[in-house]
Amino acid sequence: MPNISTKEKILKVAKKLIVKNGYSSISSRRIAKETKISVGTLYHHFPNGKLSILYEIILSFGNKFIENFDITKVGELNNPEVGKAYLFNYLEMHRQFAPLINGFEIELLTNKNALKDLEKLMQTGKNRLDTFLKNIFLKFYPNIEEPEKTFVIIGRICTSLIHTHVLLDRFYGTDEEFVDILYRMISGLLTNNSV
Repeated sequence: MPNISTKEKILKVAKKLIVKNGYSSISSRRIAKETKISVGTLYHHFPNGKLSILYEIILSFGNKFIENFDITKVGELNNPEVGKAYLFNYLEMHRQFAPLINGFEIELLTNKNALKDLEKLMQTGKNRLDTFLKNIFLKFYPNIEEPEKTFVIIGRICTSLIHTHVLLDRFYGTDEEFVDILYRMISGLLTNNSV
């Protein structure tokens, strides 16, 4: 068995527990116990306990998306079929980890500092996904005004819609219908520079 770091072990166990039991039903103590480490060790690696762990897992999703992104197709993203295929994959990635999304949404709704903490985390070099997506979109829409503000707003809208669609089991219709509307919405906003 390969030697993995304590931090990686914590993340692996926490992800498994959250997917199996739900975010709100586990604690930092339980994660530490299942990882066979002390609570102090867990907090050494994740100062805000399970919230820090959740954020780290969220960042890993972004990194996984980047790794699975076929950069040779970037020139075709303005082709609706290619753009929709990427959105569909992004949606499926969210669906695989619905309990984690549920935990994320619970934190945002019940912890007034969670959004501030998340925004700080997203501004660190750890958040490669936002930079990656922004650079790709700027390739197609180079004249977009206020790119930082635009991508924050569009990102929040898309994330909110995707989370609702996943957590409420196809809330906006079939996945195909949802992805079609989401793609047209994003394209329309970016093409018209209307955010």
